Order: sequence, then structure tokens, then C-alpha cells
Amino acid sequence: MGYLSILLKVSGEALGGESGIGFDTAALSRLTAEVKSVSLDGVAVALVIGAGNLVRGRDLLQRGLGALGLRQVSADQMGMLGTIANGLAVRDLLDHAGVPSTIFSTHGIPSVAATYSVAEALEAMQDGKVVICAGGTGNPLFTTDSAACLRGIELGVDAVIKATQVDGVYDGDPRKDPSAIRYDSLTFDEAIEKRLAVIDTTASALCRENDMPLIVYAFKNDGALSRIVNGSNEGTIIRAN
Repeated sequence: MGYLSILLKVSGEALGGESGIGFDTAALSRLTAEVKSVSLDGVAVALVIGAGNLVRGRDLLQRGLGALGLRQVSADQMGMLGTIANGLAVRDLLDHAGVPSTIFSTHGIPSVAATYSVAEALEAMQDGKVVICAGGTGNPLFTTDSAACLRGIELGVDAVIKATQVDGVYDGDPRKDPSAIRYDSLTFDEAIEKRLAVIDTTASALCRENDMPLIVYAFKNDGALSRIVNGSNEGTIIRAN
């Protein structure tokens, strides 16, 4: 077994399928099947899900709402609430598929989600439950990539795994540039220096300073998550050194 515990980061857009908006049945089914597969193999799983399929604070501001008075802090808080909505949907789908799960949120809503606690999240993972960490870091101005790396470090997982639209990290956008070259491995310093669009610099620094490996792979590739946790070199791995 390559990894016994993981933090899986999935963007909200991935849940929206090709359109990246709302909820796509095929995308949700794929996520459920992938998580179920590794969970049944005995891998402890935590999840962080973005909210780009529902709301992106940055987009709201760019559309002119900032000029009308919407603040960056409020826009980011709207995004955090969107991650809770996504987390609730994924929790129900996992439960329906026979995968015990629970959701914690940095914004405690007693009737919806328990307030995030490292100790309680660890206990749930040890009990065999998939732990969904919603609400981002709980603070504005931080991305869900930063939240994923932070939660992965707090929960002591073996690796943070990021599901994306492409099969790893490239020196350009392979969807626009057919000559873009994929990296099999990188260091966080290299990713920062080359300004590669992997995760933000705050998330990179967190992983680098805490020796947390990050693996980037294509969400659309069926069975990829299982292959990765079993030691496959699929995607791109980024390490501290």
C-alpha cells in the first residue's frame, strides 16, 4: 500500500462536470466510486471540496458587485458557505453508497454540520468514516487549496491529493498548448519559482515546511485515485526536496 491516509482536494468545478456549474451526475458518481474504492481498501480519507460550481467570490467582484459595495471578505464568506453545500451533497451520496461519512465545518451550523475539531475529525477517521472538511480555512483571503493542505497537515495524512482537469502539472496549459510538457515530479520551490499553476504559494509553503507531499492527477481518469494510493506514479508528485 502506497498511502494509508490521504486528504483529497476536489474543486467545485469538478462536481459540475463539463460545464463546471451546479452538480453533474456523472462527476458525483465518479467521486463517490473513487472514494468508496480506497475507503474499502482501508485507506483513511479526508475531503476538502471547493465551491466554484456554486459561487466564486472573485467572480462576483469582477462582475461589478464590488463597485456596488460587496466586500472581499463577504464574497469569500459566500464561497465558504458554498463549500458546506457541496459537502452536504457529497456526504449524502457517500452514505447512500454505503460509505460512512461525516461533515465538519469551520462555520459551525448545529443543525447542518458540526464545528471542525482536529481531535473529533481524527476520531471519525479512526472509526472508518470519510471526513468532509467544509468552510475552507474559516478565514477570508485563503483558498481551498490552502485549506486542503492545512487540514492534511493537521490530520497527519500521508499525502494531499489534488484532483484537477488535467493529468498532472505542466509547464503550460495543455488544453491550449499541445507542446506543454508534463512533470513527473517537482519540488515546491521549483513549482513556485516556475510560477506553475498548481496551488497558491501559501499552500505550497505549508506543504514544504511540513514535508507534506502533494500529488496532482486527473479527476476524469477512472480508478486513478486507487492506483495512486497503491503506489502508482500517475500524475505529478511535488515534494519538499
